[in-house]
Amino acid sequence: MIMGLSYIRPVALLMACLVFASLWAGCAQTREVSQDLRREASRYSVVSYATAKDMGRGSYNVAVDTGNWIYDKILLVGEAYTAFLLWPKAYQANRDFKAQRYEMAVAAYMRLFRDHPWHWKKKKYLMQQGRALYLMRAYINAKVALDRYEAIYPDSTFSNEAMAYLRKISAIRASQLAIEEDQIAAVRGDVEQLKALIAQRPDVARLHFELGNAYWRLEEYDAAAQEYLIATELNAALRENELITKRLIIDADGNIVPMDPDREAYFARQRQPLVIFDTHEYRMTRKRLFDVGIRSYLNVTGMVRNQSERTVTNVSVEVRFKDMRGDVVDVGTYEIGAMGPGEVRAFMVQGDSGEYGYRFLTYECSAHYW
Repeated sequence: MIMGLSYIRPVALLMACLVFASLWAGCAQTREVSQDLRREASRYSVVSYATAKDMGRGSYNVAVDTGNWIYDKILLVGEAYTAFLLWPKAYQANRDFKAQRYEMAVAAYMRLFRDHPWHWKKKKYLMQQGRALYLMRAYINAKVALDRYEAIYPDSTFSNEAMAYLRKISAIRASQLAIEEDQIAAVRGDVEQLKALIAQRPDVARLHFELGNAYWRLEEYDAAAQEYLIATELNAALRENELITKRLIIDADGNIVPMDPDREAYFARQRQPLVIFDTHEYRMTRKRLFDVGIRSYLNVTGMVRNQSERTVTNVSVEVRFKDMRGDVVDVGTYEIGAMGPGEVRAFMVQGDSGEYGYRFLTYECSAHYW
C-alpha cells in the first residue's frame, strides 16, 4: 500500500504540471503547439519509466502504461488548444466565402488546411479552397486544389463533388482553348487582309494603325510599334492618340520602344521597389511582472526585397493588427534602413492585444521608404 501511494503521488504531480504547461503553451507558435506538447509528454513518459524502475520491478508495467496515458491526453489537449485558436480564422473564412470575397477566403482556407490538427477539418478546408477558386474562375488553381483533395482523401465525403468540379473545369478549359485558337486565326486573317490593303494604299494612316493593333493582340510588340510609328508619320494627329501614347515610350537611349508586359513590369518595380513575401505568424502569451492578467501577442515575421535597380533608404515595415470586426488593435514597425538593388532583409513585428484572449484575427504588412 505504501509503494502504491508513493507511486500515485509523483504521477499525480506530473499530471498537474502537464495540465498547467498545456494551458501555458500559448507562448509557442500555433502550428507547433502539438509538437511541443508531444515532446513534453515524451519526457514525462520517461520520468514515469524511471520512477517505476526505482520503485521496483513489480510496478514497472503500470508506470509505463501511465506514461503512455499521459502522452495521449497531452496530445488531445494540444490539438484542442490549437483548434480553439484557429476557430476565429475559420469563422472569418466562411463569412468571406458567403460574402463572395473569394480571394480572402482562399488565403484563409490555405492557412487553415496547413495549421489545423484535425484531419476531418483539413478535408473540409481543402474542399472549400477548391470551391472558392472555381467560383473565382481560377480554373487552373482550382484543378490543383481539387486534384490534391482526391490524392489525399480518395473516396471521402466530398469526392463526388470534387470529381464533378474537375469534369466541369476540363470542359471549360477545352472550350477556352478552342475559342483562343479561333481568335488568333481571325486576327491572323486580319493581318493578311490589312497587309493587302496597305500594299494598295500605303499612305492611309488608319490602315497602319489597325495593323499595329492586330500585331499587338498577337503579342508581336516590335512589329506593332513600327506600324504605330508609320501611322503617326502619315497623320500627326495620331501622335496624341491615347492608345499609341500608352503603348509607345522613349527609352534611356532616346529610342521609341513598345511598352510590352516585360517593360511594364520593370517600371512597376521601379515605382514600387519594395515587396514583402514569405510572411509567417505565431502567437504567444506572457505574464508581465506588474500585470494582473496574461497578455496575448501575435508575432509576424517575413522578408522584404528591393526589386528595383536603385538603392532605397529609411526602409521600414509596418504591421497593422486587426480584430474580428476589422478594427485596428495595434500597430508595430520594424526599422530596416537602406537596401541596395536586389537586397533581401528579414523583419519581425510583435503586436500586443493588451489583454488575455484571442483578439487578433488578421494583419496587414506594408513597406515604406523615403
